[in-house]
Amino acid sequence: MEEQTFLGTGWTFPPHFQQGVYQVSLCRDEQNVAQSLRILFETRLGERVLTPKFGSRLRSMVFTPTNAGFEMRLQEMIEDAILENEPRITVEEVEVVQSPEEPGRVNITVHYTIPESNNRYNFVYPFYLIEGTELPNYVRS
Repeated sequence: MEEQTFLGTGWTFPPHFQQGVYQVSLCRDEQNVAQSLRILFETRLGERVLTPKFGSRLRSMVFTPTNAGFEMRLQEMIEDAILENEPRITVEEVEVVQSPEEPGRVNITVHYTIPESNNRYNFVYPFYLIEGTELPNYVRS
């Protein structure tokens, strides 16, 4: 019998099979929470037919100019998505920082606590404002 975990067990993302066992690879506990956050940020609201409130509005910000209110709007979107969809964690802080090394990249860091274990974690999600940044390398003049 498999050990029960209080944070849950789910498929790894992207799904893959364990070699030689022919079963889907599973993740559990803190890894399951981190993968859930990644899936939450990468899913558009309404994309899932049976759970239309699952997801975030991050993709609506892809071509948004980075003015004074940009980081605040992004932070609110993240906090709302987590509050609505991830009851296993308590968000302590969401940081939105534009990458000085990579123009068009924003690092979103979520500092959170898992109340059941009282442990603190960080989740960093790289968000790209301009998709297809490698495109100019393929364009001939």
